[in-house]
Amino acid sequence: GPSDYKSTVGECCPMCNIGSVVYHDCTGDFSTTCIPCSPGTFMSEPNGLYQCFPCRQCAESQGLYIQSKCTTVRDTVCDVLDGYRTKASDTECVDCASGFYSPSGLNCTKWTDCAARNEIQAEDGSPVKDVTCEQKPKEIYGLVDLIAASLAEFYRSLFSEVQKANNGNLNTGHLTSSIILSSHILKSWQQFVETTMPLINFNFRFLF
Repeated sequence: GPSDYKSTVGECCPMCNIGSVVYHDCTGDFSTTCIPCSPGTFMSEPNGLYQCFPCRQCAESQGLYIQSKCTTVRDTVCDVLDGYRTKASDTECVDCASGFYSPSGLNCTKWTDCAARNEIQAEDGSPVKDVTCEQKPKEIYGLVDLIAASLAEFYRSLFSEVQKANNGNLNTGHLTSSIILSSHILKSWQQFVETTMPLINFNFRFLF
């Protein structure tokens, strides 16, 4: 029947249960004698075999580790170490290609393109970790540039008025006082920028 096996002498003998193999075949009135699998071997199904199967080895050099240890009724279960991926043809594992990563060790994913997200790359990636992106520094230059340009234009206008005053069109003394005051304002603005915003490089020298 389905639970029997044929012995070496051609007799139908009862199979051994999982976790064991045949020690002696059945003979006449004596049934099959079975023996448990020894450590490092297993048998996962009823059988008429005389030797247990050797447990599988999970070689770390191939990027594998033991997920579940071998028992007398079940083979070792191996899994893939982080940073490796398995080939379809066998269990050999290799690093992800440059620019890719795999946190679980199964599928390689391309590193995030920070520039495509309008961000900057803060940390490099690795075979097991994605690159780290962060937001660009807030743009504060536009407003400051606008104010600086306005002040520069104001000073140029005053300078133009000086030229007119030299031709006798305006009160030179009053206009000169205004220019001196404006110069102090511009110098105070430059000092504010230099002391509070060291990352912003403004050059006001052309105004003085």
